[in-house]
Amino acid sequence: PRPPLPCYFISMGINDDPSFDRIVADRWGCRGFGGDPTVEMNSKIHPNATFHNIGGTMIQDNEEREKNKGGRVEWWLTSMPALKKFLKIPKVDVLKLDCEGCEIAFTRDILAEEPDFLKTVTQVSIETHVTRTWINSTKVLYYFALQFPLLEEAGFELKLTHIFGCSKVHEVPGCMPQLEEWNFPCGYKPWPGKTRVVIGRS
Repeated sequence: PRPPLPCYFISMGINDDPSFDRIVADRWGCRGFGGDPTVEMNSKIHPNATFHNIGGTMIQDNEEREKNKGGRVEWWLTSMPALKKFLKIPKVDVLKLDCEGCEIAFTRDILAEEPDFLKTVTQVSIETHVTRTWINSTKVLYYFALQFPLLEEAGFELKLTHIFGCSKVHEVPGCMPQLEEWNFPCGYKPWPGKTRVVIGRS
């Protein structure tokens, strides 16, 4: 739903597609911060929104960092509570995390820096990953699982969800046994005629 003005959004992991940011800024008139350390883009993506080569903090390097996507120089990273404080905004009307791992560190960061952070957020859109490519230790699994009770505790309700797969190299490692035991969508099946992608369920 459209938030009342003034409204603010944070969009982490926009890659080379700022369409979400432009739509929110244009239709709702919100001011926005878009971040991604892996791409080059003009800073002014909309009169109300800016882009920055800054990513969300992570618990471990993701595939993009290991391949030096965006360059070999160390990424500048920030937690969401720290970014909100830097921007001097009282609330985040829309928080979008599509950052290949920062959504897992998100729970660690809010507990350490601002336990009531989610009470200042109105809407959340999160892309998560469950295969061993991203969740490969008890520590990472713990912070991944912590997303759900923290969001529920803050009063969030699930409105929309999609389940889809990744490329074959990401799906083949499978999931940690705990995730399979809890019936998370793990596994894949071959995609006829395709060699690099599979029909995944994670």
